[in-house]
Amino acid sequence: MTARIAGKCLCGAVTIEATPVGEHLTACHCGMCRAWAAGVFLSVHVRDVDAKGPIRTRQTSDWAERGWCDECGSVIWYRLTGDGPYAGMYGLSAGLFPDGANQPLGLEYYIDLKPKGWSFTGNHTRMTDAEVQAYFAAPPEGDMT
Repeated sequence: MTARIAGKCLCGAVTIEATPVGEHLTACHCGMCRAWAAGVFLSVHVRDVDAKGPIRTRQTSDWAERGWCDECGSVIWYRLTGDGPYAGMYGLSAGLFPDGANQPLGLEYYIDLKPKGWSFTGNHTRMTDAEVQAYFAAPPEGDMT
């Protein structure tokens, strides 16, 4: 069982505790994440979140919302709001936690959309725009596999 992690935003007004559902960080290179996080969005995937403080949210697509500290603007989370097996999943900003929640990078989303000026080394999964869209698509009605 993975231990709970605890973190806070830049000003400390938002505190957060959660249990990671995986053992790696995810990097997202989509245009919305780059504009929102001022670069690649590095996240820890969790489901159970205990967050306290002035968090503001905005529904930014048909299937997700983003949250930030209303005091200092720190990026807090990306949460899937659509249907499907990943509904309710949070991607918490790795920067909220000491040592990025002590997890290695294991996955990059939208690798075909990343700027040419940056890249991560290592042997981890890299998914294109089409692969990400297919991965998170809701299964056909009645199909729970």
